[in-house]
Amino acid sequence: MAWLNRNWALFAACGQVTVRTHRGLRMAVDPFEFVGRHIYVEGVYEHECTDLVLRLVKPGDCFLDVGAHIGYFTLLAARAVGPRGTVHAFEASPHTSGILRENITINGLDNVQVHEKAVSDTCGVVTFYTSSRENLGRSGMLDPGGAAGRALVPSITVDSLLPQLLKVKMVKIDVEGGEMLVIRGMDALIARDKPYILFELTQEWLLRMGTEAASLCGHLKQRGYALFRVNARLERFDNPPMDQCNVLAVHDSAEVCQGQSV
Repeated sequence: MAWLNRNWALFAACGQVTVRTHRGLRMAVDPFEFVGRHIYVEGVYEHECTDLVLRLVKPGDCFLDVGAHIGYFTLLAARAVGPRGTVHAFEASPHTSGILRENITINGLDNVQVHEKAVSDTCGVVTFYTSSRENLGRSGMLDPGGAAGRALVPSITVDSLLPQLLKVKMVKIDVEGGEMLVIRGMDALIARDKPYILFELTQEWLLRMGTEAASLCGHLKQRGYALFRVNARLERFDNPPMDQCNVLAVHDSAEVCQGQSV
């Protein structure tokens, strides 16, 4: 497996294939692409976050996947919430959202609603950059450099959907530096539901989007959240990490303790 990861360029000629994840879900993936390669080779993507989602999300819950990509966490959550629950998956890339829909269909899931829109702090139109095939997950409102294309796409706020959302248990956000925009656009949801928020924190990308890790973390702390770095164990922090990491924001009313195993 390590050899395959080191020699990932050999996957260039593969094209799209369908595999089964270690959780028994079927997924159409491109082994040449970063996320698809991890799923193809290892059967899992970000295993600490995978275990965390499955531990916290229960049957009947509502889960938001902001930056759903090809749907790995969408599928996990849809299976976890069951027929009485709901998943809302947001993916602005027309190409990637097509694969997302395909993956929902091949797993026979009818509890997922796909929103082919960018999520921001305003409703309107934004420029969306499509990254190269090697890492389509870098697509977003931030130009990754060497973008394969760009287009104007509709944008919405999470709060604009609030009347139609059941109580939200968890929001997962992975939008390549646009995390602050998403969180600013869901203040009403935070006040109403106090959901778990699982997000990627990358200082470099936040700076390029006009904000910083300290501002993002401070915004959440002001709303009653404690912040935990997601490793093999949850590690609470006050000063935001400067290296790229995944963070779980837990409202003071929830029960997740520092040092608890993921």
